[in-house]
Amino acid sequence: MILTCPSCRTKYVVPDSAIGLDGRKVRCAQCRFSWFQDGPDAMPVDTTAPPAPPPAPRRAAPPPPPAADTPVAEEAPRSEAIDWAPAEPAYEEYEEPRRARRNPARVWTWVAIVSAVLMVGALSAIYFIGPQQISAWMNGGGTTTDASEALRFTRRDLSREPLPTDRELYTVTGEITNVSGETQPVPRIRAEVTDADQNVIYAWTIAPPVAELAAGQVVTFSSSSTDVPRGGRNLSLRFGTGN
Repeated sequence: MILTCPSCRTKYVVPDSAIGLDGRKVRCAQCRFSWFQDGPDAMPVDTTAPPAPPPAPRRAAPPPPPAADTPVAEEAPRSEAIDWAPAEPAYEEYEEPRRARRNPARVWTWVAIVSAVLMVGALSAIYFIGPQQISAWMNGGGTTTDASEALRFTRRDLSREPLPTDRELYTVTGEITNVSGETQPVPRIRAEVTDADQNVIYAWTIAPPVAELAAGQVVTFSSSSTDVPRGGRNLSLRFGTGN
């Protein structure tokens, strides 16, 4: 007879003799559910007919080894070898995870923020360090050429002579000393004439006397200009080429 588990619908092929006419309690080897299985219907016996000869014995195939979870009656320890076909395991369909799509607007926003930060940093460097110093670094100029650090005007002399016009002749001479421990390039010298209110009324550029100055070396310079307007009070010298 064929047994069907009421819980998981697993079917088992069990000999009638294993259940008996009175039925018995069995257990599903698949889901461990127990139920009472009724026995097969009794066949009527014909007392008038002679008993049929017993059928010739068949050569049956050897029974398969009993499974560990073969459903058996709980009242008796013995079990019959049965064929059973457990349900096939269910497999969930695998779905490849989707990659998160990048938001182009967010990417461009981060690009703009990074660019703005770099631009602000560059402008701050130019403001605090100075374009002349940055240019010297980029051109391989070595250490700084600021007058307060590497090169200094250790002497300066100024003579003024009025001209027939409303101009004056300014002649300036002096010395430049390299106070650093390394050879320094000598930039141009800017001379500025200011009035009583410290306003620049005239400026000119003096060519450097030498291209570079060794550590501790001193060099002299001299320059004149006939276009200085009258009314100048002070003359200042600094390294640079500003207008």
